[in-house]
Amino acid sequence: MELAGAIAGVVLAYFVGSIPSAYLLIRWLKGIDIRTVGSRNVGALNTYSQLGPAGGVAVLVADAGKGAVGFFLPAWLGAPEWVSGLGAAAALAGHNWPIFLKFRGGKGAATVLGIGLALSPVYAAIVVGAAALLMLATRHLVTAAFAGFIAFDIAVTVTWQSTFVVVMAWSMTALVVCTYMARSAQPIIAALKERRWKSVVFPR
Repeated sequence: MELAGAIAGVVLAYFVGSIPSAYLLIRWLKGIDIRTVGSRNVGALNTYSQLGPAGGVAVLVADAGKGAVGFFLPAWLGAPEWVSGLGAAAALAGHNWPIFLKFRGGKGAATVLGIGLALSPVYAAIVVGAAALLMLATRHLVTAAFAGFIAFDIAVTVTWQSTFVVVMAWSMTALVVCTYMARSAQPIIAALKERRWKSVVFPR
């Protein structure tokens, strides 16, 4: 029963993560493919640039929800606690490489936010507030988001949260950073060549 629940939970988590909320919302409201406009990223920030705050927040909540659901799905199906980590990773993989969009999705920041809220709601909420203040001060969402992820990882580490929570937190952050760097390599290299240092330090 536990094995069946584990397998079903992880597989379903991937499909939940694959639901392309940004793509569906933009297609429904504007009749266009989000992968062809703005930053071409299938995420909340690009949705914000196309639809404004309401659309961006809607996708942020939906994508965060995918991460939280992916985390809890295995437990709901009777799997051991540690399988929740695989469910979270599967949901994040689904968001970044969705089967419904030929494996071309977002970068995973909002989905990791949802996983963080599932792992440790109090610390995640505090860090979200701090990251929001940093974003207002710097006007750079990506930088504030990365700072928030690292702050959350440090918080759960220094407060002696369970090994499971600590490993999950750092692993999800590492996956998001690697995905972002892989997809932003060309703009970053171009900024370095042109000596646009601000674009490197504060990427959008």
